[in-house]
Amino acid sequence: MKIKDIFSLIVLILVAAPFAKGQNPKSSVVWNIDCLENIGGYKTSALLKPPALIETSLGKALHFNGIDQGLLVKGNPLGDSKSFTIEVIFKPDSSSNPLNYEQRFLHIMKPGFEEKRLLLELRLNKSQRWSLDSFLASGNPGLPLLDTTLTHPAGQWQHIAVVYENRTVTNYINGVKELTGKVEFSPIPDGQISIGVRQTEKSWFKGVIKTIKFTPRPLKPYEFVKPEKN
Repeated sequence: MKIKDIFSLIVLILVAAPFAKGQNPKSSVVWNIDCLENIGGYKTSALLKPPALIETSLGKALHFNGIDQGLLVKGNPLGDSKSFTIEVIFKPDSSSNPLNYEQRFLHIMKPGFEEKRLLLELRLNKSQRWSLDSFLASGNPGLPLLDTTLTHPAGQWQHIAVVYENRTVTNYINGVKELTGKVEFSPIPDGQISIGVRQTEKSWFKGVIKTIKFTPRPLKPYEFVKPEKN
């Protein structure tokens, strides 16, 4: 092999190295929520009781009963990224239980540091329609991005996305922008993630969660993950 060919090979290896084994700092991490022992390569543990593994029209997923089922994932794939997109494909259930009015289905927090957190939530009204709430706080009052006049039907697969960049947070339902606001939020690289409930074991989610996608950069709606079928 000629010296120039060896040099070219070395350059190629150095350029490609950060992208090997999922190390591209801007790449997405997709969690298929279809296992109780580990999710996305992270170990999990039940919060009170584990959810149920079920078959759905989109494949295997986890169903949460809205009473005492949740999972704690011991890691945060967003790391120290200062901008990000979080997406969830899920199907909220209807519920006659008034305790299911406020439901937290994803919570990022370092244990013991509740003043700094990210929560994805919904509010279920008496007409069995829900509104999205995305809450971000970093030792400040935080921002609840919620409008209960904007509602969506329970019992259907839905895609939600929350995008954060430059103190601006925006949420989307099925690729359509819903709300936006300003808030100061810093990364939680040593955080853990609960699914189906707040990490403090309050506000249990009732429904099915199929996919969670984390991207350490802001995405446009055309880049969002799509359900394979409905």
